[in-house]
Amino acid sequence: MLTLDDVIKKITYKRLATIILIVTCIPIIFPIGLPIPVSSQTTDFRKEIDALPQGSVVAFGFQMSNIGQIPQYGPGYQVITKYLASRKLKVVYVCVSDVSPLTVEDVIKSSGVEAAYGWKRGEDYVITSYIAGEETALASFASDVQGTVAADYYGTPASQIPLMRGLKTLADFQLAIASYGTFTFADMFARQWAGKYPSVPLIVFGMFGTVAAYYPSQVRGVLDLDRGGAEFEVLTRLPGAYSSRMDARNLFGFTLVILMLAGNIAYHQTVGMRRRVGAGFERAFFGREEKEAEKQ
Repeated sequence: MLTLDDVIKKITYKRLATIILIVTCIPIIFPIGLPIPVSSQTTDFRKEIDALPQGSVVAFGFQMSNIGQIPQYGPGYQVITKYLASRKLKVVYVCVSDVSPLTVEDVIKSSGVEAAYGWKRGEDYVITSYIAGEETALASFASDVQGTVAADYYGTPASQIPLMRGLKTLADFQLAIASYGTFTFADMFARQWAGKYPSVPLIVFGMFGTVAAYYPSQVRGVLDLDRGGAEFEVLTRLPGAYSSRMDARNLFGFTLVILMLAGNIAYHQTVGMRRRVGAGFERAFFGREEKEAEKQ
C-alpha cells in the first residue's frame, strides 16, 4: 500500500519545481480572481471616484522617472483609466516627466478605453506635453492651466481642445489623482495641489509609505502599488495583471504550506511506526530474557 511518505519521497527537486511552475502559471494565463482583503485606503480611493457625477473632470498628475517602471506601474494606470472611463469621467493627464506622455498614450491604447467606452481624444481625455520643472510645474498648472498647457502632446493648441475650455485653475477640476515613480513627488503633490486647493480631493497611486502622513486628511485615498492595484481590480471587478500576480503568489504560498504539512505528517507517521516496531522488538527480545531468568 502506497503511504504518504512514499509519495513525498517521489517528489524530487525537478518535480517540485515543475509543480510550483504550473501552480504559478495557471492564474497568470487564466486569471482566477481569488478573494483578498481590501484595505481602507483602497476603498477610499474608489469612493472618491464614485462620488463624482458623470462628466466630471479629473486632473491626473502623471510622473514616471523611467520606462523601466512600466511593468510595475502599467497595470495600475490601465485599471484606473478603465474605471474612470467606465464612470464616464473626463481626464486631463498632466505629464510632469519626459516619458509620461508616451506612457499615457500606450496606456490609452492597451486599455482599449476608446473602443470599449467611446473615449475621444480632446473631448474625454487630454494628454499634455511634457511640463518641465517638477514642483514648479505642478504649481504652475494648478494656478494657470491655460498658461501652462499651450498645446497637447500631439501639438493641438489648447484653445482648440473642447475639454480644456473653461479649465483655468485646479479648482475647476472635481478630483485630482497623483501618480509618481520618484517618491519626492509625493510631498510636491501634497504641497502644491492638496495644500493649496483643499476643495479638490486628492487621491494617490503610489507607495503608501510616501503619503501615510497625509492620509486621510490631505490625501483621501491610496492605491499601494501592486497590493493596492490588486485590491482595486477585485473591488471594481476589472481583473488585470495585479490580481493575477496576487493569485500566483497566494497559490505559490498555499502550495508550499501544503507540501510542508504533508512532509511533516509523513515524517511523524514514519517516526511513530519506527517507535512502535522498536518497542515491539524490545518487548519480544527482553521479554524472552526475563522469562528465561525467572525459570532459572
